[in-house]
Amino acid sequence: MEFHLPMLPAHGALLNLQKLIHSVNPNAKAKPAREIQRTFSATKTTKVAKHTDPTKRASSQRKESRVEDARAALRRRRHHINLNRKLPAANPDFQLKNPIPKKIFKPNDHIEKCIASLNSNHLFIFAAHRNQQAFDRNSRRRAIKKRNAEMNEHDQKADGLRLERALAEEKKRQIAAIVAPVDERYKLIKQPGYFDQLNVAPEPALPQESSPNVDYAAVFTEAMRRLSGLRREYQAVLGPDGEDDLVRWAQTQFHILQTVAANRGGSPVAAIQSQYEFKWSRLIGQSDPTTSEPVGGTRLYTFPWPSLMFVTTVDDITEFRVREFFLNPEGHLANRIDVLNEELVKWHPGTLSKVLHLVIEKDRESIQKGAEIVVDAIVGLLQEYA
Repeated sequence: MEFHLPMLPAHGALLNLQKLIHSVNPNAKAKPAREIQRTFSATKTTKVAKHTDPTKRASSQRKESRVEDARAALRRRRHHINLNRKLPAANPDFQLKNPIPKKIFKPNDHIEKCIASLNSNHLFIFAAHRNQQAFDRNSRRRAIKKRNAEMNEHDQKADGLRLERALAEEKKRQIAAIVAPVDERYKLIKQPGYFDQLNVAPEPALPQESSPNVDYAAVFTEAMRRLSGLRREYQAVLGPDGEDDLVRWAQTQFHILQTVAANRGGSPVAAIQSQYEFKWSRLIGQSDPTTSEPVGGTRLYTFPWPSLMFVTTVDDITEFRVREFFLNPEGHLANRIDVLNEELVKWHPGTLSKVLHLVIEKDRESIQKGAEIVVDAIVGLLQEYA
């Protein structure tokens, strides 16, 4: 390629461009040397690309100014979010406090089988989804070592949890095997005649002939002793957190009292009447602050009621049952006017108010309603005797 250059005057080794331009055009203004060099470099020919040269961008270096629509902006934003998700900082931390992720379980899944299937491979996959930093080729050995240690700890916690669940299930099966016979006996406590067959009761004795010299205080003590033994046996199986139905225990004591009285040659009716008098004397003694400290906690079903049937609610107290209690020929209170007069004084609102503070507050209103029924029945009996 030939270049056609203008005729230039003779010059030395160093070409003074400023002097040359000024000599050609004296009126021209002086330009900086950088601008002159930029002007001459722009007039150079384009370099021919070779196959050994590195590849360059195919697109134009100059960016075209264009308006971005909403769809393109949304696409660009999603792409930016996806790029940020791949960074380690965007992943959740590895939680050591929760060794078994609960979200993978469904309500109908068998938890033991699911936990038993969580070995190191499953936990490794869980951790891989939680944090990708430890599975990157460019991760440091320290980070990978730390992640492996966390995985080992994770696996140990899962093994401990599986072992704990297995031991808990085994303990439940053992307790169920022990509770089964006790629970069967506990279901039969409402039926008289079964208390002598319990392990806590002595050998069943044949009922003796009715004797008027039976010590019913000893009968009451024996019934309470048997009840305490049964409750200790039941609580030893269930533990301190076991169900303790106080109503059923009170009903159990009511039936045990009749059974013990019958075995000792006494009358069950007389035993119930003696317990009624003993409970009343104890309530009156507790209501006197000079004799002893008052003991609260009396309930409706432990209050002394003149009834031969166990009282659970106010509906169990009727005038017919009160009349049966005082007129039963097997008892020692039958046909005694003085007893009815004493009972009328005992159930008077003035006397009842002295012992009412020993009753739990929610049962006081029910006891007052029951007392009105008892008073009406006693007044009716006194009118008949008069």
